[in-house]
Amino acid sequence: MRPERGRTLIAVLVLALLSGCAGEEGKSARLHRAQRDFWRAKRARERLDIYPSPTLADAALAAYQSVLETYPPGDLPAVVADPEAPRVKVARVGAMACLGAAGLHWEAGRREEAIGLVRSVLRPDLPLGHLVERRLRLALASYLDEAGRPAEALTAIRSLLDPLRPGLPPEHAAYPDEELLNLPLRLADLAVASGDAALAAETEAFIRDYLARVAAGYAGEEAEWHALLAGADLATRGERWEEASSLLERLARSFPDREPWRADLARARLLGTQLDRTGEAEAILRRLAGQGRGEAAARGGIELARLLLAAGRDREAAEEMRRLGRELRHKADSAELLYLWGELERRADNAAAAVDRWRRAAAYARTPYGLEAQYATARYWAERGEARFAARALGRLFIACRHNTRYYSGGEIARLSLQMETRADSLLGTLPATEPRVARLMEQRGIPLPATAADTTAAGAER
Repeated sequence: MRPERGRTLIAVLVLALLSGCAGEEGKSARLHRAQRDFWRAKRARERLDIYPSPTLADAALAAYQSVLETYPPGDLPAVVADPEAPRVKVARVGAMACLGAAGLHWEAGRREEAIGLVRSVLRPDLPLGHLVERRLRLALASYLDEAGRPAEALTAIRSLLDPLRPGLPPEHAAYPDEELLNLPLRLADLAVASGDAALAAETEAFIRDYLARVAAGYAGEEAEWHALLAGADLATRGERWEEASSLLERLARSFPDREPWRADLARARLLGTQLDRTGEAEAILRRLAGQGRGEAAARGGIELARLLLAAGRDREAAEEMRRLGRELRHKADSAELLYLWGELERRADNAAAAVDRWRRAAAYARTPYGLEAQYATARYWAERGEARFAARALGRLFIACRHNTRYYSGGEIARLSLQMETRADSLLGTLPATEPRVARLMEQRGIPLPATAADTTAAGAER
């Protein structure tokens, strides 16, 4: 090779290498600028949270919009080989800016602007389940659902599930992880909420097929566990009891290291309450109840006591309750046991003992059965015509519910407390408003007083 040609070739290679490095450096610099601009927009939003004002709201919205326009989330190739590449991360920044701007529109009451903005950046050809697309579609579905458009919400997220790509590693963005496998049941809820029977039937068929394909395509993996669990839940909702029982049995058998007792417990409930196979249910529960003093034994024992109580085998139920009373360690379990024990005493016409059990259970006011026990106390007194005592119990229940919704907002106990308040209001409405304590509680709850009760209350106030 001539020296001149050799030097020329080396120069070309060096330039190519430098050009590649410059390209990579340019991509990283763009990512850093995108992240810097996004955090500036986020700080503007934080200032708005501290000092609410239209001016700061406009400034935060403008900052998010600027990031979105400069770094659009749809600026990606059809296939993303490396989900951690700078270009993909820049797209994620754009998606977060879009969600930030949409959230400001939504909070300001501009619902259509929020929905339209998210829709404007969606790309149907993005890689299936890609995290950028997933965040956007989940947000859009939430907006549409809250706006009373469940069928559209269903359409927004269904594409995340279909078609399924089997054999992906868990680190892949399209792998059917727990979040994705929670979507089938959400789809079912949205289909029912739409009021379209044909859509509900078609959606259920799609979900059943999808979950079966996940279980087959990811056998032995985390995805199969979630698919079987979701399938059992779906079958239970559809009252396909045998199918649900079969899936739960398969779940316990296939994943012996994933607390199989939970699947056994759910199956025992189905066998005992829906399939009239109480002997099989009892055998499962006695096996669980005999597993020492752990959570499996506690839950198995409580369900066994419930089954015996439902079967009218009160003496055996009492024996199991006494055994559990010496072994339970968690507040929620203790509250549930005391609630069931109160039902047993009520059935035996031991009024004082029943109310005492429920009173002790109600002390665990942050548990579901703590609330149920307080409601049971109020209902007991109402059924016996003791309006004053019933109102006193309801007053305590309202205080507990308010505490739970205020300090545990967004949690399961807050949701249950809101439902309990509705039930308690209904019971309060059946009590005679001529009783002063009932009338005061009705006024506090905003329940209109009957005319005669209102006159009596006013006369009492004048005196």
